[in-house]
Amino acid sequence: MEKSPVDIFAENELLVGGLYEFYAQKFPQAKDFWNRLAREEMEHAKSIMGGYLKSDGIISLSDKLLSGAAKHVKEMIVDNIEKARTGNQSHEDALATALKIEQSFLEKNYFDIFVSSDKKVLDVLEKLNRDTSIHCDMLNKEIEKLKGLG
Repeated sequence: MEKSPVDIFAENELLVGGLYEFYAQKFPQAKDFWNRLAREEMEHAKSIMGGYLKSDGIISLSDKLLSGAAKHVKEMIVDNIEKARTGNQSHEDALATALKIEQSFLEKNYFDIFVSSDKKVLDVLEKLNRDTSIHCDMLNKEIEKLKGLG
């Protein structure tokens, strides 16, 4: 049985959190930074799996569109996890990879594919979008610090 787009959506958040946990171990000098991001990604997954996005009040614009976007993002995340585990990534590379992933959520309007009249659903989606934007800002600041610009 094929996974629902919402399940893939939650799985992607867990994968990103796992990647960030890996970075926390690989880059102990930035452990707190990566662990914070990992925790927030895990919270996102809990919000998604907690039923808010599976409520009767949610309508996806297109399950096919959502499934395609979710699968594309999942493939990108899995590819980057593999590169992180097998490659010799610098901390700057890790930050750039994380930024690329977070930006892809925003650029693909990943959180805007759902339509709902349920306030809880809308609140969860708004928080996911806002947190992702904050993650991009945090990652950009870390990159600037590393380059001596911040």
